[in-house]
Amino acid sequence: MVTAEPLPSRLASLGFGTGDIDAVYHICFEELAEAVRSVGSNRERMALEVLIEGDRLRDYNELASVTVRSNFAGHHSRRAGALRCASE
Repeated sequence: MVTAEPLPSRLASLGFGTGDIDAVYHICFEELAEAVRSVGSNRERMALEVLIEGDRLRDYNELASVTVRSNFAGHHSRRAGALRCASE
């Protein structure tokens, strides 16, 4: 999921929701982290820290590389399985 949500509490509900979402990618990740560090409440700082440390909130700039790795790994494993079946 990609978002620009500014409130850590709402990000937490997305990141720790039902488990259907692997990670939330924020388009202004660095700016959000800096703003929360500078003017956020203790609760907001804690929520953001838990999301980041738990790898539930990530920088949008990481999305392309994660998607490429994921697609390559899936393609590679399907291909290997197809090769195995063909040789049996």
